[in-house]
Amino acid sequence: MLLSGTSHTFNVLVNGKTAREYSHPQNTNTYIEGRSGSKFSLYFKNNSYQRVLVVPSVDGLSVMDGKPASNDSDGYVVDAWSSLEVPGWRINKSKVGTFKFCPQGDVGHSPYVEELAREGFNVNPVNQGVIGLMIFDEMPQAYAFGYNLNLLQEVPQFGQMNYYDKQVYRSGEMLSASSASVPVNNSIAGQFMNMPQGIRSLGAGFGEDKSFHTVSTYFNKKPYYTTIGVIYYDTLINLRRKGVMVDAGSQTQNAFPGMNDGCYTPNKRA
Repeated sequence: MLLSGTSHTFNVLVNGKTAREYSHPQNTNTYIEGRSGSKFSLYFKNNSYQRVLVVPSVDGLSVMDGKPASNDSDGYVVDAWSSLEVPGWRINKSKVGTFKFCPQGDVGHSPYVEELAREGFNVNPVNQGVIGLMIFDEMPQAYAFGYNLNLLQEVPQFGQMNYYDKQVYRSGEMLSASSASVPVNNSIAGQFMNMPQGIRSLGAGFGEDKSFHTVSTYFNKKPYYTTIGVIYYDTLINLRRKGVMVDAGSQTQNAFPGMNDGCYTPNKRA
């Protein structure tokens, strides 16, 4: 999708391919299909002449520390005319826990936000099914007496504050090793006890560890974000129930039908 008011693009890659985006006849939202167990990542292309700060959000959580996402959340700096693919929840400077779709209320393999809620953290599982990206431009460089004044405000690549000074909601090491067993009579799982997995909505789980090396850098962001991109996801059956136009393409002629691959298109990173 093209981010409003900018030339930047934002897509979700599912199993390495760009997820096909769908629309709804009664709103301007963008939807994609998720499949339980499939890995996904967030892809951003900076189509501008200056670097920007990208703040990713999955299920209402910052992918950097598991806290509720906001304009104060940490993020990644993307250089001009460059791209970024975020494969998972940040564990440390060199490792993430991969994103994966999983059914809401799936005991033992729950979405990350549900596991945090069970442990008493201040998160809201109602935000499952939405992926966001907030973009910030950089303040102009300012110099006085030979010193760069922006460097007086030291900001690492991970956002506006030093990551290691912030409390992480739950260690990714713990989750990626093995998800703890959850009693089936807890309030979250109880909502899904008699609901078949095929019609449950999806959330984003915490998958296996993956190498993702990053370094710190200075970035003095502007006080207001440039734009926000939002993509909603769910199973195909639930998208149809919501009125999303997942079947509209089958009613029109396609000059290149061989380019389609199920619900995902070949990986075009424009």
